[in-house]
Amino acid sequence: MPLGVYKMNQIISWLEPYKKTDEVDMSIFREYDTNTNDLPIGTGRLQWDIEKFIQFEKEFDEINKIFKADILRKCRELIDTYTLASIEGSEAKEE
Repeated sequence: MPLGVYKMNQIISWLEPYKKTDEVDMSIFREYDTNTNDLPIGTGRLQWDIEKFIQFEKEFDEINKIFKADILRKCRELIDTYTLASIEGSEAKEE
C-alpha cells in the first residue's frame, strides 16, 4: 500500500487543474504518507537487515490497519468522481 499511496500523491498533483473546490478531499493520502514517512518503501527495504525489515513490516501493518479502509473508499470515490466528470465532459464536447 505505501507505493500505491506514493503514486496517488503524484496523481493528485496531476488532477489539480481539473479539481473543483467542492470535489473529493484527498488529504487521506497525505495523512498516510506522513505516518509512514520514516519507513522505507519499495525495493530499498530489501537492503535492510532482515530483523529491521520485519520490524518495518510490523509498523506498516499497524498503519495499514488504520488507513486501509478509508484509502480504498477514497480511491473508489475518486474513480467515480473523475469517471463521471470525464463522461460528462465528453458529452458536452459532442453537443
